[in-house]
Amino acid sequence: MMKKMKRAVSIMLMAAIMVMMVGCSSDNSQNEKSASDDSKQSDVSNSSEASNVTDGNSEPLVMVYPADPGAEEKLNTILAEFNKEYPDIQVKVEYIPFTNWGDYITKVKTMISGNQSIDVIRLATEGVSTFVEEGLAISFNDFFADNEELLKNIGADQVHENVNSTFEQDGKKYGLAWEWNNAVEFINTKLLEEANLSMPEKDWSREDILQYAQALTVEKDGYTQYGIAVSPDYFTMSNWIYANNGSILNEDMTECTLNTPEVKEVVQFLYDLVYKYKVAPVPAGLDNLHLFMSDQIAMISYGRGGINSLHSNDFTTYDVQYIPGQPSGKIAFGAAGFVALSSSKQQENAMLLASWLAGNKSSQETFMKYDSIPSRIDVMEELLPSMEPENGEIWRESADNAVPLQAPSCYAEMTNIFDKYMTKIFADEISVEEGLEKATEEINKLL
Repeated sequence: MMKKMKRAVSIMLMAAIMVMMVGCSSDNSQNEKSASDDSKQSDVSNSSEASNVTDGNSEPLVMVYPADPGAEEKLNTILAEFNKEYPDIQVKVEYIPFTNWGDYITKVKTMISGNQSIDVIRLATEGVSTFVEEGLAISFNDFFADNEELLKNIGADQVHENVNSTFEQDGKKYGLAWEWNNAVEFINTKLLEEANLSMPEKDWSREDILQYAQALTVEKDGYTQYGIAVSPDYFTMSNWIYANNGSILNEDMTECTLNTPEVKEVVQFLYDLVYKYKVAPVPAGLDNLHLFMSDQIAMISYGRGGINSLHSNDFTTYDVQYIPGQPSGKIAFGAAGFVALSSSKQQENAMLLASWLAGNKSSQETFMKYDSIPSRIDVMEELLPSMEPENGEIWRESADNAVPLQAPSCYAEMTNIFDKYMTKIFADEISVEEGLEKATEEINKLL
């Protein structure tokens, strides 16, 4: 009997001990879980206080960028600086071979439709409307309102208002402009000197540029040195047309206006430079920048991005002046910046990266020394007067009456039509009048 009682007591003691062990284990596990949660919550809170947007546990942001020569090295430098401020946000860059914005936009949209993870893309005027209308880009309005101190630190208030208008649609902002470009007249100063000509004044007229072109067109060693080149592409022609107070589309981009007198007048003038006055070569297939550097063409219409090639080839005998009519008329420009995509799973971080890259001063100083025009007023005013060419300050001045290149959502299709008829006109296959009428008709059907 005693043995049975002792055995019962032993069993009861063992059971009690097991219950106590389970209870202790349960309490410790719960305490560890609670501590882990508190630690994670603390990390999130500290990160939020530091930047208001970052999350140290997030996947790297994926940014798509056109593969410009030298871009990767400069972008790595800038992203390293970004990570000094935001070490929790890592960025993976995917470079896309670049020929033109239309082709680039098509490639990016193909990646998106294939469900490829993309958070931020570099995007230009030519694609903003498309991405907004198709719901691919997200508005920065709330982000900007919630992060005023951040924007102040970035220097977003220095971005020129006109230049930034590219990224504003229907009262919503889709980022900040990083760079911009217009077309001005590049002039070979060596050839000017040989012709006993001085640099033209900023208010020169089409009649003046014709006289310069005639004086600069000469026969040399079996070839013709032309006074001027005609570039019938959409961007350059927009600048000539705007300078004559014309436009390719009406203000709300619902109707083509290529058949208006202001447009016909300037296109006829450029056509006559080739076929009537013979001071410009037939434009098909020409590398105008190369011919300019080799002293075979004295004047070309080009954007500031051209100075990268000029600098690389040690070509310094040039200066720039407005296209005739620009100072008193409108100046067409294209801008580029960074857009955050609506498909991003890290939209706050994506908008932070996009804003920082576009607005940061060192970002613009690194990329825009021999490239496009910086969007920041302070960088323009510091950089442009200190560099070649001598008259480079006109790029800063021109920002004050610059208006965005007209780029509706059907931009790629529209410019295909435009290019088709400009090619026919400047190949002398169709008259200026007929070409512009047919282009107007086809573009209106598209719109």
